[in-house]
Amino acid sequence: MRLIIILIFTVIVTSTSKKILGIYSHPGKSHHIFGSIILRELAKRGHEVTMVSAYPLKKPISNYTDIYLDGFLEGLDDHDGVYLEMEKSPYHNMYYVLQMISYFTSKTLSHPKIQQLVESGQNFDLIIMDSFCKDAELYFGHIFKAPIILTASFGTQNFINYILNNPEPAAYVPGSGTAFTDEMGFMERLENVIYSWFIFACLHYNAIQQKRILRDYFGNVPSVDDLRSNIALVFVNSHPVFETPRPNLPNIVSVGGIHVEDAEPLPKDLQDYMDNSKEGVIFFSLGSHMKISVLPNETALGIIRALSRLPQNVLLKWELDQLPIVSDNIITRKWFPQRSILSHPNLKAIVTHGGLMTKIEAIHYGVPMVGIPLFGDQKNTVAHSVSEGIAIQIRLGELSEETLYNAITEIISNKSYQSNVEIRSEILRNQPMKPIDVAIYWSEHVMKFNGSKHLQNKGMRLYWFQNMLLDVTVFFAVVFGVISWLLIKSFLCIFRLLDGKGSTGKKMKTQ
Repeated sequence: MRLIIILIFTVIVTSTSKKILGIYSHPGKSHHIFGSIILRELAKRGHEVTMVSAYPLKKPISNYTDIYLDGFLEGLDDHDGVYLEMEKSPYHNMYYVLQMISYFTSKTLSHPKIQQLVESGQNFDLIIMDSFCKDAELYFGHIFKAPIILTASFGTQNFINYILNNPEPAAYVPGSGTAFTDEMGFMERLENVIYSWFIFACLHYNAIQQKRILRDYFGNVPSVDDLRSNIALVFVNSHPVFETPRPNLPNIVSVGGIHVEDAEPLPKDLQDYMDNSKEGVIFFSLGSHMKISVLPNETALGIIRALSRLPQNVLLKWELDQLPIVSDNIITRKWFPQRSILSHPNLKAIVTHGGLMTKIEAIHYGVPMVGIPLFGDQKNTVAHSVSEGIAIQIRLGELSEETLYNAITEIISNKSYQSNVEIRSEILRNQPMKPIDVAIYWSEHVMKFNGSKHLQNKGMRLYWFQNMLLDVTVFFAVVFGVISWLLIKSFLCIFRLLDGKGSTGKKMKTQ
């Protein structure tokens, strides 16, 4: 009887289990974290997952196979200075992003393990991949005849709106990489419109480049528009509590906060350190990519001096072996368990680069922030936090010992920051479904119906000038011009006729 039950259970599991391919070739750690959480949960629920990335699991789990992209993390430290260039303006930011995308697209498609995967003859029921402007990777959906779900760890940015034809009103939706909020004055709205045109042109150019790269490796391939039509939906790391409210199509599914899993216990030394910090603790981290040691020497020294003046103890993410200035209240490490630190009741504030995933964790655990935005979505993220009263911003060019010390002192002494972030923490936690359950439901929905054409905006199939109604605008302009020309001509003819009659009458009277 037991054997029969086991066989029945095995048949049921096998019949419902699907094969899923994850592709996270971009070496950005936050991109990978966001996608791997969904893929690991799908594996736990019985689906067979193959994950392509530069970050293989440290502890293997059932139904989850890693394809390790070796060579993707080597040399990243050589480009740390690029982040300082990207900080200068959103235009600089986009320029370097496009260069990075082209580089890693070519690196991905030429990788031997990718070539082996393409030639393996495997079948997949679903592909989940990073949405970082790499249109060429959509070709995997064409190869494996599977619908695609994109993931956007950085929120609802311009690229997502561009490929899905999602509305993006420039009057109150700030452009990616700008420091605007949804409350813009005239000049900000003007700049936001100009920047949105610039982004559109860049993404259009990027699509052309992606098609060229794809052809280099696979020859005759479908158009980028055809490849995009296979996108079923996008999982977006968004929620009104940490992203300005905006219109979204039904195939943009919000799973904001999906990565905030239960915090693991702190290592004993850190636990004791934080427990015994009577004045509390400040956590300073500029994320997984940016290093304080890359900053100008005087700026880095100013950071250390400011932190050493604080009555609180400090956890400082520092990449070198030693601090140039020794301070009794500072502990340095190259890596800290961030969520575990944020969950500790003695943590008073975090000094952060403003990455969206860090912001979400800080809100979840009710920790106010001092934001030093550098590149990408960070300027948007920090500007929104400031407008919500949960953060203080310091621009990189203004970062010094005094500005940092004053900002940390203000964020701790002014209780409104703590109160505001606690309210938002409660809102974020108060969701009808856990974000991971939303992601699993929609993943299985897409596999069940082999895509989600019923959710797609038909504008995805229109040319860009049709989407912008430029053809209609030109038509009305031509009609208006023709009618105006006819009216002017008619008035001139009437005027000449009347003027001619008046002249004839005068002549007759004179005679």
